[in-house]
Amino acid sequence: NDERVVRAIAACAVPVMCGIGHETDVTLAEFAADVRAPTPTAAAELAVSPTAALRNDVQLLDVALRRRVQQWLEFHAQRLDRSALRLARPADALRSQRHALQLLSHRLKNAAVAAPARQAQRLQRTGLRLTHAASRSLLSYGHHLAQWATRLQAVDPKAVTKRGYAWLVNAEGLPVQHTSQLVIGQTVKAVLADGEAQACITALHPRLPS
Repeated sequence: NDERVVRAIAACAVPVMCGIGHETDVTLAEFAADVRAPTPTAAAELAVSPTAALRNDVQLLDVALRRRVQQWLEFHAQRLDRSALRLARPADALRSQRHALQLLSHRLKNAAVAAPARQAQRLQRTGLRLTHAASRSLLSYGHHLAQWATRLQAVDPKAVTKRGYAWLVNAEGLPVQHTSQLVIGQTVKAVLADGEAQACITALHPRLPS
């Protein structure tokens, strides 16, 4: 919610994804971002496509590349055939050109096979980085939750009563914090660690300010 962060997101030329977490909370940064995700993990899933989808895209590109290469080879093979007919020694020229085409076809096939392997390795490295990032986020959230649980336990009224204290409420159920809220003869309820007790005010002794 810091103004400087919101303005920086709005002015950023690169698309910004905001995944702060705590779904019930909405921050100004989420309104300024291009995309909002409910959690950091969801933001990572939106930013990076699933491995299966990427592999499928690579396979489709591989098929298309092979088809285009085959079409290109057939087109030029036909051109060579026509040119060979016009040469004095068509057989020798045709063999030379076919050999060159075979070498080129072999190189292209090797490149088409190697490309998916490199893409798979890149996807694997990306997946590992995302897994590590998600683990760090979960550990951080767990630490914060533990801190908040400790703070809540420290201010829990029931924990105070277990140490021998009681807290008072009037007939309306409102807490009594000052003697000015009481009158002689008034009935109040004292809440203890193991139950409640009715009490009658018989005397008031306000403490003078020091």
